[in-house]
Amino acid sequence: MSFTGMLYVLVSCGLYQSIHFYQAAMERQTIAAQLETQLSHAELENLKSQLHPHFLFNSLHTIGILMQEDVMLRAIC
Repeated sequence: MSFTGMLYVLVSCGLYQSIHFYQAAMERQTIAAQLETQLSHAELENLKSQLHPHFLFNSLHTIGILMQEDVMLRAIC
């Protein structure tokens, strides 16, 4: 095999490997972006689940206070 033939084989192998590594890197980057999106959604759902009971408690507390004020006003009149 001549020097040019050997050089052609080495360049071909190098090109194949670089394309393969590039595709693998892009795949890892895509998976990382998907995982980051899933993490963001999970954090948002966690915050929503923490917010709902707090909102419910505040609403019930406000209703209780308004009921007490209404009862007091009716007792005075």
